[in-house]
Amino acid sequence: MWEEWSWNFKTYISMFDSTVKTLIDDVEGRDRPLLDADLTITLDTGDVDPQAALQAVHFSRKLHYFLANLTTGSARLIVRQNEGANGFETWRRMNEKIALPDATRHVSLLTQLLDFLSSNQQLLKKILIRGRQSSQSMKLSLERTFLIAYLLPLC
Repeated sequence: MWEEWSWNFKTYISMFDSTVKTLIDDVEGRDRPLLDADLTITLDTGDVDPQAALQAVHFSRKLHYFLANLTTGSARLIVRQNEGANGFETWRRMNEKIALPDATRHVSLLTQLLDFLSSNQQLLKKILIRGRQSSQSMKLSLERTFLIAYLLPLC
């Protein structure tokens, strides 16, 4: 699962440079490609630090090649398609194409919960009784969510 893999990767890479996780998190939220020209470092005076910008580009290349060595299958294909070898852009593309949308991720977690609950009938009965004791709208919402998550894998 992408979420687990990306968390592990960010944790590992942060051992070498703690600011990288913040940069990667920022890149995940971008909706347009990240170019080398975007990797500028601005000083307090407002001037661009060309040496720091060059180091950022070099680090970006290392990140790209690191991802190329770690990935396989469709993830490696995404890495290979980034001919510019900008590692932050590679990460953005991987996140964009592999990460589950929030709704899908929640349904997946709910499905896992339902699998667990189906093997524990007593616990399921207790949860449903509590759900029935809640307000009517809450109960209907909970039952619909359970129903959707239970039926979705069957489709």
